[in-house]
Parts: sequence; structure tokens; C-alpha cells
Amino acid sequence: MAKEAKVSETTARHHLNRLDSIGVLLSKKRNRTTYYYPEPLHDHMKHIRELQQNFKDINEIMSYRDKIINKINDISSRYEAESPSQLRTQYSVESDSIEQFREITKVASEWETLLYRKSVCEDAFRYKCLFEDSEIPMMLR
Repeated sequence: MAKEAKVSETTARHHLNRLDSIGVLLSKKRNRTTYYYPEPLHDHMKHIRELQQNFKDINEIMSYRDKIINKINDISSRYEAESPSQLRTQYSVESDSIEQFREITKVASEWETLLYRKSVCEDAFRYKCLFEDSEIPMMLR
């Protein structure tokens, strides 16, 4: 990593340790090597901030969430599956070709991404409500 960043190993280690200490990265030591990973909560909060910056108000965010839900429902109906994992399972057994298997894998991954985006919208709404004393609709609790 230091080589790619064109810095010394000491500098790279210092910056990685700093990112770990402020919660941007997680680290795990194995033997004498430290492995660094993105901190999922940091990324999630970053996505919430991006939503709040890209939409003028919470109603637009919830409208975006509704479009995501429609896409999820379309995929579920089209492939007669209740979840991405069920889609993968039923088509891994039924796949006629490698192309069909690749398509199903891609659709299942897109479905998982849509589920994540939906959760970000809902968390953005909850977060906003915390600071505005608004009621959180029952469907989001």
C-alpha cells in the first residue's frame, strides 16, 4: 500500500492507524501483520449524508425509497423469489446455462444493493426525525 501511495511504510502505517483511531477503518492483527477494513457504520453514515445533500427534503428521500421498493417488488415478482438468497438458491439448481447463472447472480446482487439503499433512506428519515421531533411512521419502526 505504501508503494502505491508513494509514501514510506512508516507514513502509510501512521495514516492507517490514524484512520483506525477515528473510526474510518477497522483493524485486525494476525501474527505480525495488521489488516485494515472499511468501518461499515462510517460508510453507512456517509451514504445518509449524501442522500440528505442530494435531495431537498425528507419527502424526496421517501419518494426515492418508494421507487426502490417498487423495483424490489418487480424483481421478486419476476423471479418468484422472496429474497436475493432464495433467488440464488432456486436458480443455481434450475440454471440451464452459465449465462443464466450469471444473470441471476447479477440480479440478486442488484436486489441486495436496492435493499441496502432502502435501509439508508429509512435511516436518513429516522436520523432526521431525531433532530426535528417528528413522528416516525409505524412502518419505519
